[in-house]
This record gives sequence, structure tokens and C-alpha cells, in this order.
Amino acid sequence: MGQTQRIRVRDALTDLILTLFRVNNLALAWGDRLVAPFGLSSARWQILGAIVFAERPQPVAWLARDLGANRQNVQRIVNDLHKEG
Repeated sequence: MGQTQRIRVRDALTDLILTLFRVNNLALAWGDRLVAPFGLSSARWQILGAIVFAERPQPVAWLARDLGANRQNVQRIVNDLHKEG
């Protein structure tokens, strides 16, 4: 693969990744608006969904792994949800 082709592949990959980031941000903003009337955010909604659809109770670390999220952030959200009932 020549230098020019590597640059084109690199640029295409960069464009793809940036597009995925934009789509993710738009999906999170849409989700936040959708669930705001229920006192939720996209993050809370995502964690509640993972809990509801798990075949059995999962430790926070497993939920975080399955969601591709930071364990400490998931723990904080689970704690907040628990406090709120």
C-alpha cells in the first residue's frame, strides 16, 4: 500500500469515527429529551434497561462491562437510582 493510499484510508477512518461520535451524541441528546419527563437521562435509561433485560441480577462491574461503561460511573448512577427508589 502506497503512502497516498494509506493517507486516504486514514482520512476515511477518521471521518467514519467522527461521524460515529456525532451520531452517538445525537442519540444521547434525543434519548435525554425522550425520557426527561420520567426524571431520567440516557445514562440512567441505559442502565435500567440493562438491569431489566439481564437474565439474572448482575453485579455493577458486569453491567458496566456489558455496557462498555466505566464501573464507577455505573455505580454512581445505580446508587442514585436506589436512593430515589
